[in-house]
Amino acid sequence: MKLLSLLLTPILAFVGCTQVSPMIQPRQSATAPTITTPVLTPVITDAELSTPSSMVESPSATVTPLDTLKPAQITETLQPLLQEPMNCAVPCFWGITPGKTSLEDVRIFFSKLGFTPFEKVYEGRGFYTILYNTGSGYDSHVTFHVNNSLVENIVITPDIPKPKAGGLRDWIAYSPETLITRYGNPSSVRFTLSSYGLAGSLPNIAVNMIMYFDTSDLIVHYSGYNMTPASFCPLTASFDHVRLWIGNNPPDTPSFETIPLEKATSLTIDQFAQLMKEEPAKACFTLKEEAFP
Repeated sequence: MKLLSLLLTPILAFVGCTQVSPMIQPRQSATAPTITTPVLTPVITDAELSTPSSMVESPSATVTPLDTLKPAQITETLQPLLQEPMNCAVPCFWGITPGKTSLEDVRIFFSKLGFTPFEKVYEGRGFYTILYNTGSGYDSHVTFHVNNSLVENIVITPDIPKPKAGGLRDWIAYSPETLITRYGNPSSVRFTLSSYGLAGSLPNIAVNMIMYFDTSDLIVHYSGYNMTPASFCPLTASFDHVRLWIGNNPPDTPSFETIPLEKATSLTIDQFAQLMKEEPAKACFTLKEEAFP
């Protein structure tokens, strides 16, 4: 026994002195359970941007949920995810992947962040919704649709505060140029154009623009008021709403009548995608008002 004790002493001393590198700030709880879903880090490299989405694999790291955060910390933690591209292959959101991530993993992850969800699951199907504040006074929300205890679809409705005069918008992660650069040309782009306003006054124009990425199971819907059809600039337009659907056959996608890009404008899909990679102030085109009923 004395010999065994002598052998174990240097081993225990070495283990006790070994430093453990932190994964993420704030500090992780030593007793927190782990989630075996991919982790999304709000950073993306130039090499990743140039890699086709079909060749990009989601990270396979084990994620330890964060300790419960205070409201100010929640904003500080989540705000970068509006400003940086999504760093995992679609379909994926914050490391949560439809068809792979369990509802229980989602519960653990967001409960450790301090969120109180609205949840309804009945006979294997249902949804789990969390709200988070982006610092502008309004709530964003994400809904995870569940089938047989697995996330089936994700619907994201971020709050997109209006940029200050001359300033850049702070939801670049969901903007057309980011998504096109990351996932390639959209399969299709469709529009609606409608006028509204009081009788006798000049009409205001509302525009809906929807991009479909069929191979990535991603749909993105932008809508805004007081738009200028003669010079519509998606990269600088002051949109009022954005919504994203991730996953196969998501629920409640736009069902209203829309006009395809080729008919609504003089652009092809390739020309549109290239234009969205140009200087934002010059990435403009004309919406043909006569093409809309």
